[in-house]
Amino acid sequence: MKKNLIAEGNIYVSGVYGIYTKSKNGRREYLYIGSSKECNDARSRHQSILRSGKYANGKKQFLQECWDSNVELYFSVIEEVTNYEDRVEAEQYYIDKYSDCIVNGKDKAQVRNTPVTAEEHRRRSEANRGENNPNSRLTKKQVWEIRYLYDNTDMKQYEIAKMYKISTMHVSNIINNRKWR
Repeated sequence: MKKNLIAEGNIYVSGVYGIYTKSKNGRREYLYIGSSKECNDARSRHQSILRSGKYANGKKQFLQECWDSNVELYFSVIEEVTNYEDRVEAEQYYIDKYSDCIVNGKDKAQVRNTPVTAEEHRRRSEANRGENNPNSRLTKKQVWEIRYLYDNTDMKQYEIAKMYKISTMHVSNIINNRKWR
């Protein structure tokens, strides 16, 4: 069974988020503070990195140790902030507020002042395509098998989906070349 970074509340917003544990009395004990234009993507990214063990060295090592020792980690939005400058300011406020207990301590909130160029976007997209996507559930071989099964057998999409433990929509997207082109 895969472990999850447990989401609490609405995470499909822009704002400041926290990764935390809960004490026995239910009090949140923050381990990491961050901000994102899309907090749900930040959760997915952190979860993928924790699953792969890539926080084992560096500032987030304690976060990785908690994950590896089966401590339940939670993710929630602390404050919803849509404006970029306000979001960075709010993130810094919470980093300062919880600096004694979070792994990013007295760090300055990371700011990206330049927009992503079309070339940079293309390179990032290319780097995360197919098996390189940390959220990918399938390999190229499995995608080929799915297409083969659909084209050369009497199997239905829902049967293939069940076999690979993916949704029928995912199978449909693969078969119709909307995913894994």
